[in-house]
Amino acid sequence: MKIFLITNIDPSHPLKGGVERYVMSLGKWLRSRGIHVTLIGKGAEPEVRPDYFDEFVSVNPSGDIPNTQFVKMLSKHARKIRIPSDAILHAQRPDYLLPFLSRKNRKLCTLHGNPAEVIRSKKSMAVAALYRLIERRVIPKCDALVFVDSQTLSAYKRRFPKHASKFLKIPIGYDPSLFFPEDKKEARKKLRIPENRKVILFVGRFEPEKRIPKLIDVFLNLESRSAMLILIGSGRDEDLIRSIAGSRPSIKILPPQDSDALRLYYSAADVLALLSSHEGRPTVILEAMACGCPVVATPVGDIPEMVEHTKEGFVTDIPKAAHFIEMALEIPGSFRPFVLEKASLFTNDIVFSKLLDLYRSLSSMNEGKNSKKKPSRKSAQSLRRPSAGKPEKPLKNETPRATWQATQQQTSQQQTRPRTTQ
Repeated sequence: MKIFLITNIDPSHPLKGGVERYVMSLGKWLRSRGIHVTLIGKGAEPEVRPDYFDEFVSVNPSGDIPNTQFVKMLSKHARKIRIPSDAILHAQRPDYLLPFLSRKNRKLCTLHGNPAEVIRSKKSMAVAALYRLIERRVIPKCDALVFVDSQTLSAYKRRFPKHASKFLKIPIGYDPSLFFPEDKKEARKKLRIPENRKVILFVGRFEPEKRIPKLIDVFLNLESRSAMLILIGSGRDEDLIRSIAGSRPSIKILPPQDSDALRLYYSAADVLALLSSHEGRPTVILEAMACGCPVVATPVGDIPEMVEHTKEGFVTDIPKAAHFIEMALEIPGSFRPFVLEKASLFTNDIVFSKLLDLYRSLSSMNEGKNSKKKPSRKSAQSLRRPSAGKPEKPLKNETPRATWQATQQQTSQQQTRPRTTQ
């Protein structure tokens, strides 16, 4: 089996957001199971990434480019990229598949939230409308679409009811070998964070939808004088964020960190704060909870499913965010057993195994397509005359989703089948 992962990331740079970590974790997990992985992305050839993919194809070696430019570069280089006919193309946005629609490969797309909403907030209504036109062309050509959150899945079912049979939800996960709880005192010692400080942490892209200026405003209105805010990431709002933060020693702004450093920050923090205007299913929430850190976040995307209010943190609108952050800072240890338990349900092994089942169903459809040859006269007669007592099995309308659901149902039945005692 060969998988081509298509997304606008540069693997030679520190990973900024959840989609990047999702793709790299998926590549690493697939390779550990002997599956050939090719990443189509951007940037220079990375020096050390052998665990994550077998091959890397860059459509723009010179540097960072926005999504619109990435799609243009994909279109420019698509014909030059050698892709075996039995390979599966797995993109992280529908428009990334646009240059490959003429290919006969099986096509899969994962949607991390609703791209049209993000485009409308960053660009304009006209650009968002153009993106929706591209979706209308691409989605009918996809063999399956995976949604990481329920809200986006429901929205696309309303927009594309004729293709809803190809839609399924597979949430994101995290790597428990990278994210696990460290001793808080030791973590703070390594990071040079005083033990008596209350630490509020943000990890992610510095983009408008993350509403980091509002988070800074909430932080500045806290009653606690011992609190400090650590912001980890980069993006278009970085200059604005630095100007608002000023030279305040209680606000620390850091560039994207690797997994080892993030684990220390999650373990050292008292609460992770995420006040986004829209999200899918944020990876940072799982990573933080896996390290024992509770969460205060807005009720967007799948966050209400990920964070049970008052149990694993607090789900709140911005006007009440300061109140709930104060509460989390007062009793951070009380959330620990609950966040660890919730995170354990979404490890990469659990999540990516479902995705692998989908790959296999797509691959089996490929094999069926490739094996279609003109039958001999004898074999044609045998196809027309089914064996007595064996009804014909209808093969029409077979979809990857149906095959995947059948596999999941069989697995569930095997797991729930009562054991007999002797």
